[in-house]
Amino acid sequence: MGKFSALATNTSDAFKMPIIDPLTDAVLTDKDGKQAFLSLLSADSDAGREIDRKQNLQQIRKLRSGRNLQDDGDDLTDGQIEKLVALTVGWYLVDPASGEALDVPFSKENAVEFYNDPGMAYLRKQAWVFVNTAGNFIKRSSKASVSSPSTNSAGAAG
Repeated sequence: MGKFSALATNTSDAFKMPIIDPLTDAVLTDKDGKQAFLSLLSADSDAGREIDRKQNLQQIRKLRSGRNLQDDGDDLTDGQIEKLVALTVGWYLVDPASGEALDVPFSKENAVEFYNDPGMAYLRKQAWVFVNTAGNFIKRSSKASVSSPSTNSAGAAG
């Protein structure tokens, strides 16, 4: 532990991001009440920093080559997907209509397909915000019982 450890986020453990149903703004659950989730590492984890280094190196090589640097946005989305695939280490997915668990095991190949599907953009956005919010990766003692709005939308009233 370093002298600044009291201020540090946990960048080595994965945390569960509850999946929020975009129609109800409630946490998606199966028939038994088990929450759907993505298990994610922080954007500042070793895996996240490795992707950042790789993407920065690609950008430097692109600049040095003198290739057209205009970006139509696809590079940004592709880079975001690449990073989310690296930061995703598990999941429990639920069909919102039936409440049945989806029989899709987690793998990096399935994660690539998951995040690339245009219909999953809302989940990609949820995951992107989650991995880039430092407060989602801090373990605190239970003496403070205030929940963060970025991680607990189930109790929000509308």
